Amino acid sequence: MIKQMLQAAVVGVALFSGTVVAMDYAFSMPEVYKSYSTNECVKVETYPGLLFGQEQFSCENLPSRYDLVWVK
Repeated sequence: MIKQMLQAAVVGVALFSGTVVAMDYAFSMPEVYKSYSTNECVKVETYPGLLFGQEQFSCENLPSRYDLVWVK
Protein backbone atom coordinates (compact mmCIF):
# COMPACT_ATOMS: atom_id res chain seq x y z
CA MET A 1 0.00 0.00 0.00
CA ILE A 2 2.74 2.47 0.93
CA LYS A 3 4.74 1.49 -2.17
CA GLN A 4 1.74 2.26 -4.40
CA MET A 5 1.20 5.62 -2.71
CA LEU A 6 4.87 6.48 -3.17
CA GLN A 7 4.75 5.52 -6.85
CA ALA A 8 1.62 7.64 -7.34
CA ALA A 9 3.32 10.59 -5.61
CA VAL A 10 6.42 10.25 -7.84
CA VAL A 11 4.24 10.11 -10.98
CA GLY A 12 2.27 13.15 -9.79
CA VAL A 13 5.42 15.17 -9.12
CA ALA A 14 6.83 14.18 -12.52
CA LEU A 15 3.63 15.23 -14.32
CA PHE A 16 3.48 18.52 -12.43
CA SER A 17 7.15 19.27 -13.14
CA GLY A 18 6.68 18.47 -16.82
CA THR A 19 3.68 20.78 -17.00
CA VAL A 20 5.60 23.63 -15.35
CA VAL A 21 8.53 23.22 -17.76
CA ALA A 22 6.20 23.13 -20.80
CA MET A 23 4.29 26.23 -19.65
CA ASP A 24 7.53 28.11 -18.95
CA TYR A 25 8.82 27.25 -22.41
CA ALA A 26 5.57 28.33 -24.08
CA PHE A 27 5.16 31.60 -22.17
CA SER A 28 8.78 32.69 -22.57
CA MET A 29 8.87 32.23 -26.35
CA PRO A 30 10.13 35.42 -28.02
CA GLU A 31 7.99 37.42 -30.45
CA VAL A 32 9.48 38.55 -33.75
CA TYR A 33 7.77 41.54 -35.36
CA LYS A 34 8.04 41.56 -39.16
CA SER A 35 6.87 44.18 -41.61
CA TYR A 36 4.03 42.91 -43.78
CA SER A 37 5.11 45.03 -46.74
CA THR A 38 8.88 44.40 -46.67
CA ASN A 39 8.96 41.02 -44.88
CA GLU A 40 11.88 42.30 -42.77
CA CYS A 41 12.35 42.06 -39.03
CA VAL A 42 11.30 45.21 -37.18
CA LYS A 43 12.01 44.17 -33.58
CA VAL A 44 12.29 41.17 -31.29
CA GLU A 45 10.62 41.09 -27.89
CA THR A 46 12.02 38.56 -25.42
CA TYR A 47 10.09 37.46 -22.32
CA PRO A 48 12.08 36.19 -19.35
CA GLY A 49 11.17 32.74 -18.10
CA LEU A 50 12.18 30.63 -15.16
CA LEU A 51 14.06 28.09 -17.28
CA PHE A 52 13.91 29.34 -20.88
CA GLY A 53 14.11 32.75 -22.51
CA GLN A 54 17.19 34.02 -20.71
CA GLU A 55 19.03 34.93 -23.92
CA GLN A 56 18.43 38.32 -25.52
CA PHE A 57 17.64 38.22 -29.23
CA SER A 58 17.62 40.86 -31.94
CA CYS A 59 16.83 41.07 -35.64
CA GLU A 60 20.44 40.12 -36.34
CA ASN A 61 20.30 37.24 -33.84
CA LEU A 62 16.90 35.59 -34.37
CA PRO A 63 15.86 32.71 -32.10
CA SER A 64 15.35 29.25 -33.59
CA ARG A 65 11.67 29.26 -32.50
CA TYR A 66 9.46 32.30 -32.08
CA ASP A 67 5.95 33.69 -32.37
CA LEU A 68 5.58 35.76 -35.54
CA VAL A 69 3.71 39.07 -35.37
CA TRP A 70 3.00 40.95 -38.60
CA VAL A 71 3.08 44.76 -38.44
CA LYS A 72 2.58 47.57 -40.96
